[in-house]
Amino acid sequence: MKKIKLLTIILLLSAKLVFCQPGLGTGPSNLPPCLTNENNWIALSTGTGLFTSSATDGVTVRGFLNYGDKIIVFGRFETARNNGLDVANTRHIAVWDGTKFEALIPVQLNWHLGACIFTACFFNGRLYIGGSHENLARVEGTQWKYLSGWNASGYAQINNGLHGRCNSGSEDGEVCALESYKGFLYIGGTFTYLGNNSIASSLTLVNGLIRLKPSDILEPFTSGAKGNFGSAGDCPGVFALKAFGNELYVGGKFEKFNGINSNLLIKYDGNVLWTPSYFTNVSGNSPSVTDFMIKGGILYMAGDFKTLYSGTGSLTNDVNHIAYLGTGNMWYAVKSNTTSLTYGVTPLGMINKMTDYNGDIVVVGPVYTIGTVTGYKGIARLSTCDCNSLPTWYKLNSVGIPNNASSNASVGNALISFQGNLYVGGSFSVSNGASGNQLMYWRKCN
Repeated sequence: MKKIKLLTIILLLSAKLVFCQPGLGTGPSNLPPCLTNENNWIALSTGTGLFTSSATDGVTVRGFLNYGDKIIVFGRFETARNNGLDVANTRHIAVWDGTKFEALIPVQLNWHLGACIFTACFFNGRLYIGGSHENLARVEGTQWKYLSGWNASGYAQINNGLHGRCNSGSEDGEVCALESYKGFLYIGGTFTYLGNNSIASSLTLVNGLIRLKPSDILEPFTSGAKGNFGSAGDCPGVFALKAFGNELYVGGKFEKFNGINSNLLIKYDGNVLWTPSYFTNVSGNSPSVTDFMIKGGILYMAGDFKTLYSGTGSLTNDVNHIAYLGTGNMWYAVKSNTTSLTYGVTPLGMINKMTDYNGDIVVVGPVYTIGTVTGYKGIARLSTCDCNSLPTWYKLNSVGIPNNASSNASVGNALISFQGNLYVGGSFSVSNGASGNQLMYWRKCN
């Protein structure tokens, strides 16, 4: 295998503020920003944004990643533009410095992305990306399935590929989550096999989770996710990964993992031990865990679930799509003092992503109503408490995530705090009708 000199990537770490839950520490009081000021959403300037010529597949921002004093933006788009001019080699991935887009990958490396990017992560000095379609990346005629790696001097030659989606389905799978843990890069998604697809005998069943060695060798280590969700398009798989407390938390859509009964969540010690979630029942439209976040030393999970039942049979009522890991290694509801809602956010298709912004938790997804209060329109903010009262859900403002098509069609898929602002990406339009603005930021004003 071609040896490639690794580039050391230095990431800036932002200070963590503690989110207050009873018995879990204290945090500063922080009022919500300028709820009556509709001008706090800032769309990118005219002619600057992410664009596609497709009449059917619009621009979707799927994620952000810190990159020194800039951020990487990835998803589904053909090109990034500055003031009406295309930035070369920005198909599905680009760098944003707060003012303009830049190419991440030099054109001369001939690293072409052929499909939507769902997730990205730094590991062993390289940037790895995962997404949809079998030809995610092509270099000099070589093709990889779903996953590719790159650094400043070249590309990673990852062996074999990932194939299939659902044992009964014919669709290609996806890579949905990447996480570095104990010397490996863990890769989660809806794929089913590892190997050379042209040689059936070489395929190994991995069912949505595999890991990559520092030598860029994909290694099967578990029988993965299993579940019966009624259709080939509703696949079991791994949608979220997070290293926490010396263990790897695996979340997604499954009823069994590595042969163990465990709904939506399981954890791994990096050796042989898999510990189930003890949820004997998880209710929701199509239950899944879609995101993890560590805030103030506490692990949060979010997704599409309403109630959690512990292994003892006791019910955690009305968790409503977000919960935290507390005492006794049990999951607890995130409480709110909204009078009509004690826990969480509902009704809600799911929480796609969550992040820490100015000490508060911000969530995006098809968020429409909290309790009896309407008009959240895709985004909500849970304020930090002062430990004399419970935290409260707030609207950012009355327009939510702006969308011309429908007041309830505002769907965010990506969140990051950058340069003091809250950046949101997803599939939405903006109030002035400008195209290419599926990336916006919220101007801090308090």
